Amino acid sequence: MNYIRNLFGWRECCNIPKEPCVLVFFHTSYWDAFVGILYSLTTAGGNTFRNTFSITQPKISKWYYYPISKLMNAIFAPDNNKQNNNSINSIISQFKEKSSKNKGNKMLIIAPKGTCGKRAWRSGYYYIAKELNYKIYPCNMDFTNREIYFGEPVDTSVMSLEECNENLQQQLSKYRPLITDNAEMDISNCCGCPYESLFPFDMCTVSLFFFTPYLINIFYNGLYLQFIISLNAVLFAFVYHYNKEGAFLLVESKIKLYQKIESNMAKISIFSQVFYNFYIFGCLTNMFYILFFTELFFYFNSIPRGCSKERGRYAIFHPLHHIFLALASYELSIQT
Repeated sequence: MNYIRNLFGWRECCNIPKEPCVLVFFHTSYWDAFVGILYSLTTAGGNTFRNTFSITQPKISKWYYYPISKLMNAIFAPDNNKQNNNSINSIISQFKEKSSKNKGNKMLIIAPKGTCGKRAWRSGYYYIAKELNYKIYPCNMDFTNREIYFGEPVDTSVMSLEECNENLQQQLSKYRPLITDNAEMDISNCCGCPYESLFPFDMCTVSLFFFTPYLINIFYNGLYLQFIISLNAVLFAFVYHYNKEGAFLLVESKIKLYQKIESNMAKISIFSQVFYNFYIFGCLTNMFYILFFTELFFYFNSIPRGCSKERGRYAIFHPLHHIFLALASYELSIQT
């Protein structure tokens, strides 16, 4: 499991709380559980995560969720038809009965809104921490940088529910969850495609290497001007995707400008090659048309690029757009 976590690029935690505590996080997707499982079953940060317990929806206690519940080491919330106070007492009782697997401190992780959809925070997490006499730490699942980071704790003995909500949400909003549309607050960091953090590598960056045969072929054929134009377009796109889709530019307006430049450079490269082939051969091959229109299908189905739930589709379709565009370009370069 350590190998799998490292393969996906998620980093070690360096600021794990050194006391028993309640953890809260922005729950925006079921993929949050995947990240939690990666850490709970590995030795990231010692054995601390082995003593992390989570509260899940009551439905997950059904028999067909049993394998998932064993992986998550979950505490099951009582039925929803119980009164809120009884639910809290039941959760606290179950948590206290859970034995620690290792020497690390027990931690209870809770999504205060109780769902991965967009909803206001409930008060249960606050009263659970107050009853356990635990401090509450924000647990930031940063899908931009692939790391879990714990913020500054809040103390329920000196802070009201409203103060805790404001403090914790402000800390959590600095790091990007998976689906920002489902976050309870506006997120400061909206750069990059967080869905790509679910892959072992940035697929868009890797897919650009498919242009290598095309570049080699046009250079070999003596099309040096076309080679320079295409090489600059590929390198520009590579820098853009490698740096988390222009995250290094910081300002959204600059990122959009960078995207337009990247798009226009790609168009100039492909259409200059198309016009050259028309001039020399008078036509294009049927295979080029098949590859080119397939590329257009993936391109138009990979937009918009903005922070939305469609980013998951973008993470798959946009690399395929690169690959089929590279194949179409290569088909042009070998036309005889």
